[in-house]
Amino acid sequence: VSTQSTGAMFASLWRRSSFAFKKKNYARTCTTTTEPEVLVTKNGFSRIITLNRPKSLNSLNLSMIKQLKPLYKEFETDLKISNIILKSNGRAFCAGGDVVAIYESGKDSDFAKEFFHEEYTLDHLIGSLKLTSHVAIMNGITMGGGAGISINGRYRVATENTLFAMPETSIGFIPDVGASVFLSRIGAIGMYMALTGFRLNGPQTYAVGIATHYTRSEFIPEIERHLANATYDGEVKQVLDNFNVMPSVKEMSIPHSNHINYYFKRILDLDTLYFRLKQERTGWGRNIVEQLRKVCPTSLLVTISQLKKNQVSLDGALRSEYRVVTRFMKEDNFFEGVRAVLVDKDKNPKWTPEHHNEITPQQVEDYFDFLPKDQEHIPEYHGWNEMFPPPVPPPINMKRVAAAEKRLEILQAQQDD
Repeated sequence: VSTQSTGAMFASLWRRSSFAFKKKNYARTCTTTTEPEVLVTKNGFSRIITLNRPKSLNSLNLSMIKQLKPLYKEFETDLKISNIILKSNGRAFCAGGDVVAIYESGKDSDFAKEFFHEEYTLDHLIGSLKLTSHVAIMNGITMGGGAGISINGRYRVATENTLFAMPETSIGFIPDVGASVFLSRIGAIGMYMALTGFRLNGPQTYAVGIATHYTRSEFIPEIERHLANATYDGEVKQVLDNFNVMPSVKEMSIPHSNHINYYFKRILDLDTLYFRLKQERTGWGRNIVEQLRKVCPTSLLVTISQLKKNQVSLDGALRSEYRVVTRFMKEDNFFEGVRAVLVDKDKNPKWTPEHHNEITPQQVEDYFDFLPKDQEHIPEYHGWNEMFPPPVPPPINMKRVAAAEKRLEILQAQQDD
């Protein structure tokens, strides 16, 4: 896995995932389509949701998000459904959100606010499913928004085709969609990925805990066939465990992991990080410093603060990230980053400010301040959860038992017929 410039690494992927932006913008304004963007298949006790925009690497647009939300709400309350499988067509699982559409909408636009509110609501919905097991088949490129709809769910299955990354700092943004939780949980490698956009392959994604399972892509049809007969979460896990393939130590190893743990486990500030990296003797450290100096200084500082806060709940992470993102949408850096990497493609963004020393610690913390009450992100709770229970919380284990018994009755009735 190389440590080349983050912008160069992901420019081609993002261009495709953002509709391969054209000046006349014909592709986006055209409303006719020959294929639906989201496909739904009924398969026994499973419902299979397939992202179907392979030419744009299955990037999430607002239309797709609005289609997915009611599906998850419906499936969670249907006792005939025990698991939801989320997968995609093409070589990408989901390469992120449609950032070019946000760029085109302009600074502090209503479209951007709606997009992030809807996206984070979907992420929270997937992360708070109780009666239905969520299985994300990350059989391809998984970045940004693709992480939000997979990593926040219960089961994440990586394959030999998986490529996982959070490259937002290269476009003047921050790792969001719950990254405050799932990147901070994996320690130094999470901080390293957040700042540099470092890519993990399938075995590495499994090794660090981003994926709960690793399998070969040829087994996916069999996994789906067995999940169709899984009546409750324990059986879902058993199916995934049965098809789990343990990668070799060599496949799971991450280059320079000792260096990453040493330099990125505890970061006091960027100046100290740069100084320490420059003292590294092999040249790896200097390459990382050169790479970091090309990305947005504001993004770096806010991302460091974001991950050091050690958010423990998805709800808290999404609320905090929404505050930061709302303020980023009022500034120039995100729009300049998207312009330089995806639109004009000159790879020469002009960040404001240009150097991290021009940003005070208080300015960084201001990004995390509460928004006015009517602007805060309030997730749409489709059911009870740990943070906002009803007056008498229902016993979740008994609900699962009752649901499993109901599904077994249906299965037996089908067999009798």
